[in-house]
Amino acid sequence: MEKLDMMKETLGTEDRIIRIPVAEQCAPEHPVNGCGRFATLKQPELIDSVRERFARAGRTDWQNGLCVCVFEQSKEEERNRRRFEWANFPRYESPRRLEGFSLREGTQAAYSAVTEFVEGKGPRILTICGATGTGKSHLLEAAGRELYREGVGVRYIYVGALIDSFRDTYNDSTFTQSSLFRAYSTTPLLILDDLGAERQTDYGIEIVTRLVEDRDMHGGGRMLIASNLVFEDVEARYGPRLASRLWNQVEKNNFGNVTITATDYRIGAK
Repeated sequence: MEKLDMMKETLGTEDRIIRIPVAEQCAPEHPVNGCGRFATLKQPELIDSVRERFARAGRTDWQNGLCVCVFEQSKEEERNRRRFEWANFPRYESPRRLEGFSLREGTQAAYSAVTEFVEGKGPRILTICGATGTGKSHLLEAAGRELYREGVGVRYIYVGALIDSFRDTYNDSTFTQSSLFRAYSTTPLLILDDLGAERQTDYGIEIVTRLVEDRDMHGGGRMLIASNLVFEDVEARYGPRLASRLWNQVEKNNFGNVTITATDYRIGAK
């Protein structure tokens, strides 16, 4: 494990750094014990060296200095890696952003609704409807990435893959069905893309409906959904339980629905 070559402290509003040679830093076999203060190091000779180094800098406050702990940094890097892996964003090499969304006739309402969603305004569960190639996935990914950068936990997944992940629990010991449902239901922002494109089964219908109902009834996190289907299609394929919630006109703080009326940009580009 690579060691940091500095120890840092904050004095008032000013950041000041005392550089410590690698040879004098705490070794893995002598890690910082808990709070990270120099006095807790298990190497007394290092404490003396740090005190002398502070003294040469004209400072007597060496006890208040804090180590930049390589071990805690490693744990934080692992947490960030898992968080990004769980987010499951598509298009890793060319991420979609809100500022890169091409506003065309028929897209303004959806763009505005998603922008407000990112700002924490509007309904907690927002469904975007529209034909293929109208920008629904762009808006979902862009919103997810923006909130992820702000520290929000995100999970982006196509509905077909969502259902497959529950089926995979029969052969995968990483999750049980209940623990996987808990992981999805407790993620602050769940993004479900392409509702209606998956193979239709009663099993899949129940999973999607339960996830939506769980966020509705228990006041959980937020959700973004994209679908090519209109209300009548959702009602016919998924039943009134799901359709009546996604198109709920009474609980507007919880549910919202917006339709993109633009045509497929790929066709229009020809």
